[in-house]
Amino acid sequence: MANSSCPGGNSALPSIVTLPIPQNINVMVRTGTNTSNLAMSTCCAPSRVQIVDGCYLWCEVPRRYFNGSSNRDNVMFEMGACIRATNSGSNITNDSVITGWQFNAGARAGPAGMAKQIGLWNFAVMQCCLRVSERTG
Repeated sequence: MANSSCPGGNSALPSIVTLPIPQNINVMVRTGTNTSNLAMSTCCAPSRVQIVDGCYLWCEVPRRYFNGSSNRDNVMFEMGACIRATNSGSNITNDSVITGWQFNAGARAGPAGMAKQIGLWNFAVMQCCLRVSERTG
């Protein structure tokens, strides 16, 4: 049942950065108020489903969805497929539940995310060394 005090009912999500949830983790947010929602509980495990602002369910995206990759599209597809499969046969219409994503945890995104961070660090160090050698050379 939609919470009538929530902006837009079950048809809108605010910008995720405006919600009081951690901004340094990978997060899925959906409209809803039932923290025991079977699909959310199943697909978020071992992360805990939490409610924010009395209108939105959220959880940290479990590492298993990254499978060593930081491809956000794959993560959204796999976690969305879990939600759809868990809701299959129930009276929940997946399309009516708005879902939002936040991907901010480079190191938690798996080896590809970490490799990108190391690559950028190496690039910065090389640029610094080149500038020093140009000045002294």
